[in-house]
Order: sequence, then structure tokens, then C-alpha cells
Amino acid sequence: MPFNKIGGGSALAGGTYPLSLAPGQAFMLPAGQGVVGSFGAVVNPQLGSGNVFTGQYIVTLGLYSQLQVYDQTLNHWRTLATSIPWNPVTVSSDGQNYRILNPTGTPVAALITNAGSAYTNGFYGFVNAFNTSGQAVVIQNGTVTQGNTTFTATPSAGGSTWNMIVGGAINTTISFSGTVFQSQGGILSPFGGTGTSLTASGGSSYTRAPIIMFTAPPNQGQQPCILPSATCTISAGAINAVTVVNQGAGLLGLPGIVVVNQPGDTTGGGALLGWLVGNSSQVGSGTLLAMYPSFGGTAVSAVPTFTFSPASTTAVTAIMNWSVTSITNTTPGVGYTNAFAVWAGGIVAGSAANSNAILDKLALPYPIFPPLSVVAGTGVSTLASGYGGANIQAAATIAFGTQLAAGTVTTVAVQTPVFGGNNDTIYFMPL
Repeated sequence: MPFNKIGGGSALAGGTYPLSLAPGQAFMLPAGQGVVGSFGAVVNPQLGSGNVFTGQYIVTLGLYSQLQVYDQTLNHWRTLATSIPWNPVTVSSDGQNYRILNPTGTPVAALITNAGSAYTNGFYGFVNAFNTSGQAVVIQNGTVTQGNTTFTATPSAGGSTWNMIVGGAINTTISFSGTVFQSQGGILSPFGGTGTSLTASGGSSYTRAPIIMFTAPPNQGQQPCILPSATCTISAGAINAVTVVNQGAGLLGLPGIVVVNQPGDTTGGGALLGWLVGNSSQVGSGTLLAMYPSFGGTAVSAVPTFTFSPASTTAVTAIMNWSVTSITNTTPGVGYTNAFAVWAGGIVAGSAANSNAILDKLALPYPIFPPLSVVAGTGVSTLASGYGGANIQAAATIAFGTQLAAGTVTTVAVQTPVFGGNNDTIYFMPL
């Protein structure tokens, strides 16, 4: 029986893959694969690159691959399922909403450590990124211009392409009393405390802290944005504090705020939140607030750096999805007894100039390091199973120890892991 389309009532036709698929057919997914539905070189049968992933399947992801869905609001591929082998997932794809990706060896996010200044607010990057990078555009105040020479980021290696959002964040002070502003009912409240005013309230009779949801301002149109996120606490049944977790980016006005009861709370209501005129101005104007790849490019073994145009103080560190491809025997140890090895590092260092966690350090699960086989007397290590691990954000190191009170280590072992991408195998069963 066919699945329903996401957000639709009609059934999507069965598998329409360009080549006939036998049930349980296996395909190789090369490292660094960043093209929608492109599965690279496949043995028996040969499947050329660039094919769109369309139809209904039970898919078993491999050790490194990911199932992703396209977020049209951000022009961004979001990961739904990661490398959990032999855990089948069902997919009903119209050719544009899903893709399967092996991102090992490529950058998957970026940590902005210096947001720069004096840029023009807007979106700079790519849209319709269903094949390779997509179409380069500039979107400012809802107006789309083809091509982009206004603000670009060029990596030193790998050929990845990037989306960037400048300006458009909210103040962290959201009020639950007094005269406030927010976009509501399709009526825009621009940044700066103009538009229709509302009387804020903490509500009453809440038994659990309600959920705060944000909606894009009505003039947002095609302008990509990140909606804010916030939490609240209650006292005597009313909201008594609001904490902004993420200030958002790319907004063209004050977003709307909707307060929703938590499941099980049948009595609470009446809360209305917004910004006082003194804290309703735009935050982060002229600075880089978000940066994320539209295309991961090819697998690399060194972290790419970025050149920005126009040049500024902007500083960004690429966050990799690395796997270990091999281990170089730099220096065998001498004097070890029952040597053992541990991994150290693997997470990008530094703090974000502005936090959009979904697009920086939390854009992928934390590192999965591969198991090692260690020679007891020398510390020489190899990959125990051939699995190279995944989600390693930055170059990690191997540290060695020896059994306590077992003698003196006269030469410390040095083993250097080599990072990059590993090929993967996925399995399809058409429905």
C-alpha cells in the first residue's frame, strides 16, 4: 500500500527509480557524496550520478550515510536519520524532499567565531539545491536577485558552497507585561517597536510551563530565516520568566509569538508575549549570523579555510564530518606492557559569536570513534574492524597508556590518524 505524501492526501506512486531495482539491491555510496539522489559508481548494475531519488522504499542506511529532508525555509538539508546500520527506514520521496548522503570527509556546518561587521542584511547563497550547489542568489528584503557577487565565502579546498545570513535576530528580552509589539494575525510589526501594539500578559491557571512558538513575520516571503526559540517558567499559574535560547537570523520584522499549552494542561491560557519598545530593535544587523553548506563538495583530509569577499574580520571554522581512513605508524613505542589507546579531541574548539546550535556544533551527533587494535608492547595501532568512525568534527589524536607498575616506557608511541571520507553501502527495497 502506498504512503501518503507529506502534507498531502493523495498517494505517491510506487518506486520510479531510473533503473530497475531488485528487492534488497545494494549500492555503494562514495565518500563526500553531496548530490541529491546521486549514488556514484555502482557495480552490478552501473548507476550514473545525478539520478533523482524518487519513489517509495525501505532503506537501510550504512555505517556512514544519512537520510535528509529539504528545509525550504532555510534552503538547507536537515538530517533525519544517521548512520545506524541495519535499522530500516521507510521513505516516500517526490524527488526533491529527500536525499541520502554520505557526508564523510566534507564540511557539514560552520562555527562563526567573529561575525564581522558592515555587511548588508540579507541571504547570500543558493536555492533549489537539489543537484550540486543550486542557483546562486542574493535575497534582500524579500527581493531575489540571480547570481551573487555581493557577499561570498570561498573554501580553500573541496569545492563546498555555502549559504550565509546577515542580520535579522531578536532581542533576548521578551516581556509578559506592559505594551508590547509582535507580528500577529498577518499584521507586521517591524523592528523598532512600530506597528500594532498589544497588552502583554503572563496568563493564568497554567499547570505546566507552556510551549513558546514563533512564526515568521508576514513580509518574510522567500527570505530564508531561522526562527527564534525560547522557554519559560511559571509561578502561581502565570508565566514569570522567558529565556531566549536562540535569537534567530534573517528575520525581516518582529516574529509572531504563540503560547501553546503543554499536553495535559487543560486549564491554562491567556498568555500574550512580545517586545517592549525599548528592546524591539533588530539585533546583529550587518553581522554574519548563520553559515551552512548548500553542497559539501568532495572529501578532504584537511579542514578548509574561508576567504570572504568583501574582506572583513569575519572568522569561521568549518565543522567536518570526518572518518578515519588509516593510521600512520609515526613512532613505535618501547617499554609498554599491555598498551592501550584512547581517543582525544574530535570536537571543534571555540565559542560561537552567536549561537545557532542547529547549524554549528550540534548540526550532527557527537563523534563516534572507531575501535582500535593495539600491539601490547609497542602501542602500534590499527583499525580493529575497518570501521573508521563518523561525525568527527575536528582532527583527533590517539593517546597511549600502559599497565600500571609494569616497567618504564622508554619511547612514547606516536600514531597519527588520517582523516577523510569512507565509502558506504546502502540497501533499497522498493515498495
